Amino acid sequence: MSRIKQHPQSQQLEQALLELGLRMRRQHIYRGLIQLTYTAFAGLVVFFLVDWLTNMPYAVRLCAWVAALVYGIVWFIRKPLRASRQPVDVQQIGLLIEQRFPELHSRMISTLQFQGENGIGKGMSVDLVEGVLDQTFHQLPNIKMDSIVDMAALKRGLKYLGISILLIGAAGGIGHAYFGAFIQRLVMPSAEYPTKTQIVEVNAPEVIPIDTPFSMHIRAGGRIPRVGHVEVRNEEGFTSNIELSLDKGANDLFTVEMPGLSEPATYTIYLGDAQHGPVSLTPVARPHIKTLTLEVVPPAYTGEPREQLQTGSARVIYGSVLTLRIEPTQRLKTLELVSSDDSKELPTMTRTDNGAWETTLSARNSLVYTVAMVAETGLSNATLPHYRITVRPDKAPVIRITKPSLVNELAAISKLPLAFEVNDDFQLSDVTIFYEILQSGFLGEENDKPRQGTVFKRIPVTGKKLQFNGFWDNAKIQPEPGQQIRVWIEAQDNYVDGTHLTRSNDFTVTVITAQEYRTMLVQRLQETVDPAAELILDVRSSKRKLQKIDKQ
Repeated sequence: MSRIKQHPQSQQLEQALLELGLRMRRQHIYRGLIQLTYTAFAGLVVFFLVDWLTNMPYAVRLCAWVAALVYGIVWFIRKPLRASRQPVDVQQIGLLIEQRFPELHSRMISTLQFQGENGIGKGMSVDLVEGVLDQTFHQLPNIKMDSIVDMAALKRGLKYLGISILLIGAAGGIGHAYFGAFIQRLVMPSAEYPTKTQIVEVNAPEVIPIDTPFSMHIRAGGRIPRVGHVEVRNEEGFTSNIELSLDKGANDLFTVEMPGLSEPATYTIYLGDAQHGPVSLTPVARPHIKTLTLEVVPPAYTGEPREQLQTGSARVIYGSVLTLRIEPTQRLKTLELVSSDDSKELPTMTRTDNGAWETTLSARNSLVYTVAMVAETGLSNATLPHYRITVRPDKAPVIRITKPSLVNELAAISKLPLAFEVNDDFQLSDVTIFYEILQSGFLGEENDKPRQGTVFKRIPVTGKKLQFNGFWDNAKIQPEPGQQIRVWIEAQDNYVDGTHLTRSNDFTVTVITAQEYRTMLVQRLQETVDPAAELILDVRSSKRKLQKIDKQ
């Protein structure tokens, strides 16, 4: 093989062809990006029009734009990006140049081959080949090799890009509110297109009590109609419409009275061309008392048994300890006892580990109270039941003297029948007979000095009732004639806050001499005998008259 000399411009040619190949590779990226961009812009405008006209569900919108995004990325990777990564072949580029410029037909490829092989085959003239090379390199300065880069496709893509930008600009400029809403609807399920009527604000309770009507306030804007309606749909699909009308004296506010709900439902507001909803409503039960237990522990001295009542009302003994335990139907934030008398403070209810609430109070005064509950949902019990605690006081003992009379005369050594009865509601602790000797003339006078009674007899007691039948015996105190004795009875119980003391009415005994007492007894006997004698005479007279009548 004969060798030919290396032409001085051969390296420059190869370098120029390599750069040209790199430009062509970049051209694939540019065209792909431009095509992807104007297709995305045009598709976005078409998607906007279709969504605006059909109001597509969020799931369809999401699937559509995600699918388009994935398709665009896959297309770009498989076509423009793959084409841009193809290796640069200078002979292939030379062939493209020969196709573009016919005057270089077979010259560019031959030049590249001869320069690459540094030799020629047998039968070929070296001078002839070198002459062809010289002619080729001589023609290259007059050839615009970069014209093989297809700029027409790039310019066409830029034209389409400009048109798509104009479309996007027109959509955003003419209907900026609608197009802005469309962009939000791509990612936000609750975004809606603006309407001529706008529902600006809807105020509804966050928690709706079950079977309880509630109010909903709606503020509108834009072109506001005078009427609308609210559609309520339950889980079974049954619907009901509630009329919506402007509030009296207002020009943008609507108030609707919603019926009580017993099951979950949804509501949708229709006002003009605006729609709000559907919004879910789940009614929540109000808290109420599941179980209520009142444990009553009477004071120990009464001997009364403790009670456990299934109610909040009771009649209890003064000083009893009451334990109120309430189990609600749901977890509560607060539970309070509220007195009907604001001046009375009731103890605080505390929550136990098992969710019940309880408190303890001492029965000192009667009271009427209610139970106010607030659940963790914020709902309170609708009805406040009234309960009454009636405190029965521990009364003082009652003394009733049956014998003797209030004023009596008795000799110094004589006895007088004494009978009395003492009753207490729970337990007697002490019954004592007292006396006080007074000088004649002082009886009936009262002064501020405390009585200085002397114990005549202390009677043992074990229950709440005492019956005494005995005698007052002057001989035990040995009074002198002319003295007066004031006698009374005192009874005490075992009341929790200190004993109750009851003092009976007084009866008096005037001490007389034995002769005076004998005379008094004779007079009393005479007063008894004389009427008896007269009665006997009357009986005899009546008997004689009856006998005379019988004889006739």
